[in-house]
Amino acid sequence: MSRRDDTLRDAFLDEALAEDPAALEALEALVDELEPLAPPPPLRSAILAAAVSEGRFARFATTFAKLLDVTVEAARRILDTFEASPDWEDGPLPGTCASLWIAGGPATAGCIRGFIRLGAGMTFPDHGHLGDEAVLVLQGSFTDLTNGRESLPGDVVTMPAGSRHSFVATPGGPDLLYFVLLREGVELGGEIIRARD
Repeated sequence: MSRRDDTLRDAFLDEALAEDPAALEALEALVDELEPLAPPPPLRSAILAAAVSEGRFARFATTFAKLLDVTVEAARRILDTFEASPDWEDGPLPGTCASLWIAGGPATAGCIRGFIRLGAGMTFPDHGHLGDEAVLVLQGSFTDLTNGRESLPGDVVTMPAGSRHSFVATPGGPDLLYFVLLREGVELGGEIIRARD
């Protein structure tokens, strides 16, 4: 039977059962009398595999893996566990945000790479990029105060070497949480910050 035939059959049954409550009761009684049937092992395995719950950031795993130069499986593991890491620290703006620096693949050697959490409504001040920057927004949103662009979860925001900007985490929502990959380093408040490799 085609998908169109299935749809027509379902619509007919819905209409018929809505018009005849006795038919609905008879159908329910028939279903109650059926013995449960176990699915074949391959089908059961497929159903159970599909039902495995993913972490809340799993939808970003492919993009994150490309940025960090790791496998998608490694990216999923990091995205599932980083929030609970004991290695979060204040900074780069003490008291207003926190950072968690992580290792990456060979293509990220010498890069600043990690997660930043900035409180909702907080501003990340003007700073300059010594190299290209890529940011993957995971939670919350922010508005670039230089160009007015709003960035949402799943967006990858890039800034070229030599550019400057500041941004504000959207007030009234969740904290802004993002992954940053920055080549060379950043100038912030007259200080140069470089990777810790």
